[in-house]
Amino acid sequence: MVTPSVISFNATVSVCETFAAWHAALALLAEVLGADLVTYNSAISACGKASEWQQALELLELMEMKLLKADTISCNSAISACEKAGKWQEALSILQQACGEKPKV
Repeated sequence: MVTPSVISFNATVSVCETFAAWHAALALLAEVLGADLVTYNSAISACGKASEWQQALELLELMEMKLLKADTISCNSAISACEKAGKWQEALSILQQACGEKPKV
């Protein structure tokens, strides 16, 4: 039996992102041991494409709990998810946190 690697999970989550299949992306994320930044970024983007901004933000928090530092792609994907839902305050907060500032809203 072949055991899937993080790379194969990343590729599959990326396909989920393409089709905004956020449920499937989150299910895969829960299964992969050692999910990396690419896995989370693809899952955040899948949530954003499906207008699931709250799920995208939860994934950012989960990354922090797992000591994975969000990068530009993580933040942009989460900001985009908030933008699609008209959640400008949340988008601004993410931007300010990414820049190392405290939210002023």
